[in-house]
Amino acid sequence: MSAPTKTTTLGARGLWLVALLSSAILFSPETPEKPTWVSDPKQAAFEPTACMDSSGHLWALWISTGRAKETTARIAGTVRLGSIAVAEFTIEDAGLFPAAPHLAAWKSGAYLVWEAGGDGARQLFGRELTLAESRDEVILGELEILPAGTPRPLVPRLAARKDSLALVYQGLRGSNYELFFATRDASGWSESRALTTTDTDEWNPRVAVDGADGLHLVWDFFDGESFEVAYARIEGGKLEAQRLVASGAPFQGYPELAVETDGTAWIAWEAGPQFGKHGGLRSARNLGLAKLSRSDAPENSGALALERLAPGSLMADVSQRGFARPTLTTNGLLLTYNFPVRANRKRGHLFTSWMTSVVEFADGQSVERRVPMSDGNSDPDSVLVADPAGGAWLVFSSDRRREQFDQVSAWSDSIERRPHVAILRVNSDGGFPQLLESTPLPQTEPKESVNRAAKPTPGVYFGDLHRHTHLSRCAGAKDGTILDAYRYARGPGALDFIAITDHFQHMKPWSWFCSKRDAIRYHAPGSLVVLSGVERVRAKRGHYNDIYFDPAEVPFDVDSWMRPPARFAPAPPQHVISIPHMMAVDDGTGFDWDEFAEDRTRLFEIYQGKRGSYEGRGLPYEADDRVEEEVALARGFERGAHFGLIAASDHASSSTSFAGLYAEELTRESIFKALQNRRCFAATVARPLDASLGNLEMGSSGELTEEPIFRVSVPENPAASVAYVELVRDGFTHERLAGSGDVENWILSLRKLPLAHRGLLTVEVEGGEFEGVRPRRPDAPGARILAQEKHLLKLRREDFILIDFSVAIRWDPAAEVQSVTVRSGDLEAEVPRASVELGTSRSLKRGDLRVQAWRQGALLEPSSDEYSFRVSGELGHSYYARIAWSDGNLAWTSPIRIRSNEEDE
Repeated sequence: MSAPTKTTTLGARGLWLVALLSSAILFSPETPEKPTWVSDPKQAAFEPTACMDSSGHLWALWISTGRAKETTARIAGTVRLGSIAVAEFTIEDAGLFPAAPHLAAWKSGAYLVWEAGGDGARQLFGRELTLAESRDEVILGELEILPAGTPRPLVPRLAARKDSLALVYQGLRGSNYELFFATRDASGWSESRALTTTDTDEWNPRVAVDGADGLHLVWDFFDGESFEVAYARIEGGKLEAQRLVASGAPFQGYPELAVETDGTAWIAWEAGPQFGKHGGLRSARNLGLAKLSRSDAPENSGALALERLAPGSLMADVSQRGFARPTLTTNGLLLTYNFPVRANRKRGHLFTSWMTSVVEFADGQSVERRVPMSDGNSDPDSVLVADPAGGAWLVFSSDRRREQFDQVSAWSDSIERRPHVAILRVNSDGGFPQLLESTPLPQTEPKESVNRAAKPTPGVYFGDLHRHTHLSRCAGAKDGTILDAYRYARGPGALDFIAITDHFQHMKPWSWFCSKRDAIRYHAPGSLVVLSGVERVRAKRGHYNDIYFDPAEVPFDVDSWMRPPARFAPAPPQHVISIPHMMAVDDGTGFDWDEFAEDRTRLFEIYQGKRGSYEGRGLPYEADDRVEEEVALARGFERGAHFGLIAASDHASSSTSFAGLYAEELTRESIFKALQNRRCFAATVARPLDASLGNLEMGSSGELTEEPIFRVSVPENPAASVAYVELVRDGFTHERLAGSGDVENWILSLRKLPLAHRGLLTVEVEGGEFEGVRPRRPDAPGARILAQEKHLLKLRREDFILIDFSVAIRWDPAAEVQSVTVRSGDLEAEVPRASVELGTSRSLKRGDLRVQAWRQGALLEPSSDEYSFRVSGELGHSYYARIAWSDGNLAWTSPIRIRSNEEDE
C-alpha cells in the first residue's frame, strides 16, 4: 500500500488550526422527547447496532448477557415502525464471547455480521434477517462463517450496495493489524483480501456507499509516533484516492463516516493533545469534522480532495468529548458524541457518567441537545440512523446510573447498573455546518511501526500489569476505555504484554464479561500478550492485582475475590499471580504479611507511575502519600518471604512504569511462566538489565554454589549514563557504587501541581552553579525550559503531569549556604543540600506545591556494562539492586534469596 496523500487538520505538530464556526453554538439541555426502552429489563444489553430497511422498518439489535458465569451470550433485537414494535427476535447461537455486531439494510430486511469465538479461534459470522409475510416475526437465515483471512478478525463493518454487501474489518497479519475486504452477492461471500500491507497498525475501519455504488473507507493508524486518520475509495478490491485527513497531534483516531449521494464524505474523529505519553489516556479529547468533496480543478481529475475543515471542538465548556458520529439525513447532517457529566466527589467518592449529545446544524446555527437518560460508561454505545421520512433514530445503551448516585455510600460500591437499550426519535430541520478551508501539507511516508521494530535485547520484554479503564471509579474518565488501553499498548506504550486490572467492586457481571472477552479479542502472540486481571482491595489487608493465565476460566465471583490469596478460588494456583501494591502506606491499608501466600504472591509492585515508589521513606521517588517509616519489604525478608519486583502504571499514568522480564518467546504461556519464576524487574523506563548472585539468576531462590559475587548487567544506553548502582540486602541499602567528580546530579520532581500553577516556574541554586538541565521524559515534558542561567532556571509548565528534571550542579565548597529553591507563584520550597543524603530524597509541601529532591551525587563515569559486589553468602539473606540513571529514571532487580536445598521454597 502506498502512503496516503497527506492533507492535514494541523499546521505545526501539536497546534490546532484555530477556527470558529461562522455561527454560535446554542445549547439545549435535553430533547423534549423521552426514549423508549426496547431490551429485556432482566438482561444486560449493550453494543447496539441499527439500520433502516427499504420498507421503513427500524432494525435494532444488541448483545445480551444474563448469568454471571456465561461465556456465551445472546444477540437480541427488535423491528419497529416508528416507536411501535413489529417483531422481536434472539440469536441464541451467537457463539463464545460475541462482539462488535453490525447491521446493514439488505434485500427487504437486514444482514447481520459479528465476531465470536475463543482464544485464538475468533471468526466472523453472518446472517440474513427477514420479516415474515405476517410482519410479526423475524426469519433468521442460515448461519454463515465469513471468509476472514486472519485468525483474529476484529470489528466487522458492512455497507449495502445495490446488489451486494461490502465488508471491511481489521485483523492480524504477521505482527500488525491490517484492513481486510470481502463482498457478498447472490452466490455467497468472496474470498477475503488485504486492503493494506504496511508496517503500521490499522484500526477502526468504517465503510459507506454513495449514490453511484462507490465505496468509501476511513480508518486510523499508528505510524510509530502518533495516530492519524486516513480516507480512501475501494475500487476493484484496492484502495484508491488515499488521503490523510488528520495528522500531526499525538492522537487522532476513532473516525466515523457518512457519505452523500454525490460522493461527498463527512468524517468525524477524536483528537487529543497527548495519548500515552504521560498522563491518562482520555484526560482531554476534542472532536474533528472534515468534508471531502469533489474538486473541479483539472489536476485533481475528479478525485476527492480535502477542501473544508471544521474546528477541533464544538463545545468550549466540555474538555472530554468522544466517539463522534456523523449521520446524513434527508436534508442535512447530524452529529452525536459522548461527554462526561457530574465527575465530582461526594462524601469523598468519585462519580462519573457519560451522556450522549446530538448536534444539529440548521438556520445558520449549531444546536446541541443532550439526550435524557443516556448516562452510562464511556463506551461508544450509540448509533444514529437516518429516517427516509426525515430526521433520524438514535439507538443507545444506558444504565441510568445517576439515578442511584444519592444511594451510593462507599467507595467500594459500584455505580454501574444493568444497561438497557433504548430508541429515541431525533427531529431535525436540516442543514450543514459552515466550515473553513484547510491547508494541505506535503505528503510524508508512514513511519515504521514499533510492532515491527527489532528488539534491542532478545528475550527481554516490557509490559504493564496494573492498568485501569473507565470501569474503575478512582480516576473518573481519565483512564479511557478498554480499547484505549490496547491501542496504547500497541502504540505509544510499545508494550509487549498488558493486563487491565479494574476494581472488581466497581464492576458487574456484564462489564467483567466484556473485560475478559476483550482480553481474548486483542491477545496477539508475537506482538502483544494480553492477560486478564482484577484489582482486589481488602479492608486493612492490602491492595492486590490478580493476573490470570486464562481469561475464560474466571467467573464473576465476589465471594472469592474477597478472600485472602491463600483461599482464593476463581483460578487454580498455577493460573493466578497475586501482586500486592501500596505496601508501605501507614493508614492501615498497607499489605498484611500474614496474607502472604508464596504459591500465588509471586511479585510485588514497588513503583507506580501514578504515585511513585513504596520502597521506603526517603528513598528515590517516594510515593506522595502515607509512606511509613519502616521499610515494608524488610518485614517480608525477615519472614523468609521470597518475591519478585515490578513497576506498573495504576491510574492516569502511561509510559513511566514497566515490568521487565526474560521469557523464551512472546506468548501467554512464556510470559506467565517468567512472571511465576520472578524473572523480572521494575523500571521507570524500558531499558534492559539483569542480575545474578554466583550461580543464582535474578528472581531465583536457592543454594549458592559459586563465588558470592552479585553482578548487575546494565547495557550502555545513549539516552543516559548510570548515576549509581546500589546493592540492597534484606530491604536496606548495603553498598553503593558512585562517582567522585565535583559536579553533583539532582532530580527535582513536582508532584500533583494544580492547573492553577500552569505558568512560570523557577529553580534557583544558592552556593553553586547549574552545569546542565534535562527533563526525565524529553518526548513528554511537563514543562519546557525558557532560560538557563548560572544560578537560575526558568521553566514554563505545559501540562498537569508530574514534572521531573535532572539538574547538574557544581557546588562552591566555600559557600556558607548551599540549597535548591523551587518557586511557583507565591509558593516556595527550599531544600538545603545538607538535609538530603546521597542516594536519598526529601519531600516538601508548601500549600499546593509539592517538591521532591533526589540527590544522586557525582555520576559513575565512564559507565560500565557490569557492576559487581562481593557478599557474605550467608543463608537467609535476600539481595537486589537499585539502578539510577542520570536522567532520573530508576530500576530495581528482583531479589535473589540464598537458602539451602533442603529448605522448602
